[in-house]
Amino acid sequence: MYSIMDVMTQNNRNDENDSRHLNNRLHHSMFQEYHSGKTDDNRLVDNIYLYIGVVVVILIILSGIIMMIKKCIKHYKKKDQLEQNIQSNALLSGLLITRKHSSV
Repeated sequence: MYSIMDVMTQNNRNDENDSRHLNNRLHHSMFQEYHSGKTDDNRLVDNIYLYIGVVVVILIILSGIIMMIKKCIKHYKKKDQLEQNIQSNALLSGLLITRKHSSV
């Protein structure tokens, strides 16, 4: 024996399944309609545009990576130059200090 709640729950499930099935059929028919209206030439043009877009995006990403690498190399070169300047200044300062002491 089914209670009223069981029957209502079952009816709701059936309604949900029906609406899902209807949505799937509508989506499938719209998809079919979209592709059946297109000729092979249009599909080829769409594919070419898609490939060009993908290539452009890849090139943009690669150029960004290359620019970052160049910036890092430039930064490290500048850092090395600064360290060399500091070392040469320290060496010169050391020579000046020893000259002052030796001349006294």
